[in-house]
Amino acid sequence: MCDGRRVLLQSFGDSPMQMYQFLQTQIFLRFLTNNPKTVPAIELKAFIGLLTKTAEESFVSGLAL
Repeated sequence: MCDGRRVLLQSFGDSPMQMYQFLQTQIFLRFLTNNPKTVPAIELKAFIGLLTKTAEESFVSGLAL
């Protein structure tokens, strides 16, 4: 587990690493407003709320849509 710092991720090479889900959510929300007005932004904000409740495969496939 790590906080997503690139140096830390690169220093372990091929070792599997995982970023905290809270920080992943914050990165997404950094680019959205608190009250999005457009339909895609509203849907993306709702989808991001599912990050901690779904498996990786379903979340990634949902992003691809």
